[in-house]
Amino acid sequence: MKIPATFAELLDRELVLNGDAVLCASVFAEWAVGRQDAFSFDRCVGYRQPLFLSGLVDDPVNMEEVDLEVYVTLTGQLFKRG
Repeated sequence: MKIPATFAELLDRELVLNGDAVLCASVFAEWAVGRQDAFSFDRCVGYRQPLFLSGLVDDPVNMEEVDLEVYVTLTGQLFKRG
């Protein structure tokens, strides 16, 4: 998904108007069912197999809690190479 906006516009407009589409909030909500633990600021929910590598659809089965810095670094490098 490409978002035709600057980072400021993303925060100010796109997340407000199109939050579910941008953040896949409904898929995250499905993944989060039954999980009670809060994340620390250095963790995130990421895809086990990134969508841009395999064409998989968003699915909670393909999601896990991971280290934020590692996830962003690795997926960023993989995306650049793709």
